[in-house]
Amino acid sequence: MSKDKVVVILIMKFQKDSFTRFLGKSFLLPLTFLLLFNALGYAQATWYLAIDGKVEKDGKRLDGAVVSLLKNGSEKEKLNTSSTGKFAFRLEPDADYTIKIAKPGHVSKLLSVNTRNVPPEEAVKEGYAFPVSVTLFEEVPNLDVSILNQPIGKIFYNKAEQNFDFDEAYTKSMQAQLAELQKQMAQKKKEE
Repeated sequence: MSKDKVVVILIMKFQKDSFTRFLGKSFLLPLTFLLLFNALGYAQATWYLAIDGKVEKDGKRLDGAVVSLLKNGSEKEKLNTSSTGKFAFRLEPDADYTIKIAKPGHVSKLLSVNTRNVPPEEAVKEGYAFPVSVTLFEEVPNLDVSILNQPIGKIFYNKAEQNFDFDEAYTKSMQAQLAELQKQMAQKKKEE
């Protein structure tokens, strides 16, 4: 083998080693991190829970109600209902939400929503939808409405149904107490 060929082979080997070291330090490490973070991004939950609600009074849609969304105890969003009485929120996974529905001169109501405990293998990529309807009534003097300091309904992920649902036992308990409250309200209005 001639000296020229040996020199060319050594130069090519040196260039190849330098290029590999260059890639290893400058290119492969950032590429590895980029691929790792990209994979982690896909592993995270991408679903959401769409709450489609309406507020009513005496069977009619109620405009001007203030609907507040609290996430883990902090207010995230607030909106006013229009003449349709409708409101909508997109809730993210793995959080506790409270939806507060209020209007001046009316008794406020709360809903509790838990978006935790959705198994990743069961999560629906396009998300879930849950309709709610809340009826407000006007404040009545001397009517004890302290029962409404707690949510009127609790929404959670039901693993058996693989979907979101109301906590039936809690809802039945609240409905019985709300029925009693309505009787007291009717009695107070008669006394006026």
